[in-house]
Amino acid sequence: MVDKVIFDNVVRLRRTYIPIQTAYVAFFAASLAVMLTFLRPATATATYLFALLVIGAGVAITTYEAAKTFSRL
Repeated sequence: MVDKVIFDNVVRLRRTYIPIQTAYVAFFAASLAVMLTFLRPATATATYLFALLVIGAGVAITTYEAAKTFSRL
């Protein structure tokens, strides 16, 4: 009988354990970098600012979740 799941949402690479959420952090961070460099319009529109806000929130939330998972290891 299992009392506690220790390695939930974690990938093991040799001796290193990496939370699954780090993949989400990398995706959102790359999306934010692309939005800020390549897809930047000449004038800031409400749609562009909303997209930056949503992607920034995604980065913040997934970073928090990855840090929380990493601290439990």
